Amino acid sequence: MSLYIGVDGSRDTLAVALFRAGQDSSPQYLGSFPNRLEKFETLFRQVQQQSRGEEVIWVIEPCGGYERPLMYWLYEHRQCILYPNPRQVRQWQQGRGYRAKTDPLDSQMLALYGAEHRQDLHPWKPWPEPAGHLLRLAERWRELEVERQREQNRLEAYLSQGISPDAPEVRDLQEHIQFLEGLIRRTKKHIGRLYRDFPDLDGLRRRLLSVPGVGEKTVHALVALLIRWAQLGRRDAKGLVAYLGLDPRIHQSGKRPPRGRISKQGDTRWRSLLVAAARGGLKGTSSPLARFYRRLRQRGKPHMVALVAAARKIVVWAWAVYCCGEPFDLRRHIARV
Repeated sequence: MSLYIGVDGSRDTLAVALFRAGQDSSPQYLGSFPNRLEKFETLFRQVQQQSRGEEVIWVIEPCGGYERPLMYWLYEHRQCILYPNPRQVRQWQQGRGYRAKTDPLDSQMLALYGAEHRQDLHPWKPWPEPAGHLLRLAERWRELEVERQREQNRLEAYLSQGISPDAPEVRDLQEHIQFLEGLIRRTKKHIGRLYRDFPDLDGLRRRLLSVPGVGEKTVHALVALLIRWAQLGRRDAKGLVAYLGLDPRIHQSGKRPPRGRISKQGDTRWRSLLVAAARGGLKGTSSPLARFYRRLRQRGKPHMVALVAAARKIVVWAWAVYCCGEPFDLRRHIARV
């Protein structure tokens, strides 16, 4: 028997419920606990008192990062943690007739969802270091680039309106842009130092740069992603595509022709990054990615459908490069085609 603990967190509190698979007919709300490191031991003891020598499985929903301290604490104490997609949980909850949304109810639904879908969920593990560090730096670099572009657009808008370059608001924008550029250079230095300290990581980066569509702005996050996927114990490219939410979802009703859209189950940032990489990879007319895109367009596929398919192809190629330990081989790809 297993005891499932549903946890719906916020910045200050943790709503906790339990469900004993095979015995309880409905989850039981355990109470609200402070979301502070020094209080996790109290929560853990109460859960242990409720268990009867059973396996304890924690089902924790993402809540803006406020759940992470508890997850790391539980992982250090060798607890099994499930980390479901909140959208899937919400759709499942609505399918059971629950329309309300409160912390106690969400924690109960999480415990019940974990019991019903345990076979579909993989136990959560922290990101392996230094891959986690690399991912944080890559995301920080991207955030700084976006913020710099926004400020640059504001500056150009002011100048196009005839505002004097000596105006205080224009000077403030120029100073902020220079400050952001300094932060970007410093973040790049941190990434370069990380690769120097971990040669295996740098070797993977170099191999992934041989994949069509993968550039300097994409490769760092892709390195971390592939290491994370391997850490989860998965070895199939199809599962990785589904993990990113790039897998097609077919919808058909009656005599209407089937329509396909991607599932969008993964992190939006991953998908947008890969689609941007695919868009950049189409600039080379002789690259395999560009030829793949043109074949889809010639078959009548819309631009966005072909572009997302190209992003999916980048993921498949990158995983193949990771598994074989060799750079992308263009001749091997042409032979397969």
